[in-house]
Amino acid sequence: TLRLLNSSEYQRADGVIFKGLVQKLRMMEEAGLPPMRVVPASVIAELGRIPRSDEGYAVHARTEVERHGADGVFGYPLAPIFFFSHRWERPNWCE
Repeated sequence: TLRLLNSSEYQRADGVIFKGLVQKLRMMEEAGLPPMRVVPASVIAELGRIPRSDEGYAVHARTEVERHGADGVFGYPLAPIFFFSHRWERPNWCE
């Protein structure tokens, strides 16, 4: 994992733009890491909350990013990835 994250190829891939994000997700898979999984914004909107990981709403991140593509101006992904932890809502809950 650290070898991939520290590699010049991974560092050069700009995860802010569509092409770089897809490249980073693909490199992670090719390195043998489990594919990143995400919950689509449409699911969050429908539920009115962020579901827990064990609820079964997560989908393959690269597939979702590729399905939505990039904007036609700057090349930003139309399905950006944001990280959220339920622990952040209740930092003392797990202690």
